[in-house]
Amino acid sequence: MSSIKVLPHGIGSGRRAVRYLLQALDSRGQPRRMIKVLKGDPAMTARLIDSQHTVQRYTSLVVAWHPEDRPTEAQMRTCLDELIELMCGGLDADRLDVLAVMHDGHFHVVMPRVDLLTGKSYNPAPPGWERAYGALRDAWNYEHNWARPDDPARARPLQPGRVPPIERDPRILMTRAVEDALLAGEITDRAGVVRVLKAHGEITRQGRDSVSVTLPTIVGPVRLKGPIFARELDADAVRAAVARHRAADAPQPSGCGVDAATARGRAHMARQALAEAVKRRQAYTATRYRQRPAPETIPAWSVEDPDHFAARQRAMVEARLATRKPVAAPPAPAMASSLAAQPAPVDRIAQMKVRLAELRTASLHAEARASSASMTESLLGHPRDALVELRRALGNAKCEREGLERQIEARNWLARVAARLADPEAAQVAEVSRQAQQIEREIVEKEATVSAADRAHSETLQAQQEARKASAAVKAAEAELKAAEAAQSDAQRRQDALLQHPTHTGVRVFRPSPI
Repeated sequence: MSSIKVLPHGIGSGRRAVRYLLQALDSRGQPRRMIKVLKGDPAMTARLIDSQHTVQRYTSLVVAWHPEDRPTEAQMRTCLDELIELMCGGLDADRLDVLAVMHDGHFHVVMPRVDLLTGKSYNPAPPGWERAYGALRDAWNYEHNWARPDDPARARPLQPGRVPPIERDPRILMTRAVEDALLAGEITDRAGVVRVLKAHGEITRQGRDSVSVTLPTIVGPVRLKGPIFARELDADAVRAAVARHRAADAPQPSGCGVDAATARGRAHMARQALAEAVKRRQAYTATRYRQRPAPETIPAWSVEDPDHFAARQRAMVEARLATRKPVAAPPAPAMASSLAAQPAPVDRIAQMKVRLAELRTASLHAEARASSASMTESLLGHPRDALVELRRALGNAKCEREGLERQIEARNWLARVAARLADPEAAQVAEVSRQAQQIEREIVEKEATVSAADRAHSETLQAQQEARKASAAVKAAEAELKAAEAAQSDAQRRQDALLQHPTHTGVRVFRPSPI
């Protein structure tokens, strides 16, 4: 199965990202059997990423295959070339820096988000990237008979996600209950699925392919997603899939799941969809990233010589890095020098954007801590009502014991009996005393539980307060950034107007207010 996924990374350090691709252990701490650089220079890519002043500095993709596919290195290199061509979107290959590293059965691609020729920010996976990259993935799978991630025969009744931190996953229990009812013929549509799930909790939301259930033991709704929870439920197909997955000797589907003629037709359709997506992307890049004459320090383009191509791209990277370094400004006319004397707020705005991204990350972490503390408090429960009942029972037992003791003392005094009490009365007093001691032990245990619940509640309040402070800091940073960008835009607009329409009596200089 070949799959293409754009990872949610791109605002951190370039050296850290490149170091992760080249280190001996993966994210789970397992040793990597293969680490091979297919394209690019890791050191140059890291330097180029760290030199960017934008928030989104690079784009990271991963292309993976199913273990049964076993693609050759030549096939992986061919897929890499087609993927890079799609990422470039019509720009010359030397205008974008690409680093590709192959691991066990997959390879990573990291691209700094900058056009080396114009210096503009370039996003190789803009919103809606799934359409073009999905068409390329489908073309690969159908052409090479690789396993498809969207093959219905490989669909699982429950799609994995975040598992609640409890001993038994309630999603698996509820899914098995729905599967049992489906196999028994009790479910034919979405209404039957909802009827089974209502026995476990309250239904809070019903989506196109998911159902959310609120359980009494978990804070927040639990989302169940998969074919078995779809609004348009195909009961027969899902029943067959469930039976196949539960069978111990069920044959696993192989290849792309269709015959050769169908695969060729679908591959042709995928290539057509890919060509249309590339054409739209090229039309945009042709106007956004217009060709500019390269500096004299960059060698001329040469397609025949790969070494010459690498030298040209390295020269473009060095030229782009040099533009990020502070250089002395050349002498200029009076008006231009006066305008250039004012501090440009671009660097400050970039720093504010980076700071805003850090505050948003801190806010997400604070909200996660608050949610975890709230879940811990919920799992501990609130035993205060039980403690009140135990105290009331203890008081009743003590009163009963004291009443019996007073009755015995009065009888002893009246009867002038000092030796022993009557056996039935003594046994009754001992039983009441034993019950009172048992209740006292239960009260001690409940008090310890209440103390733990109080601590959890205090930690929850503190975590929620930190989350609110982090959210307020994010809002304040967003407002400050918006004001700074508006002030910069206004200053630039007035500056452009001044340069286009100077006064006839003399040079008019506009000094923007400091931000």
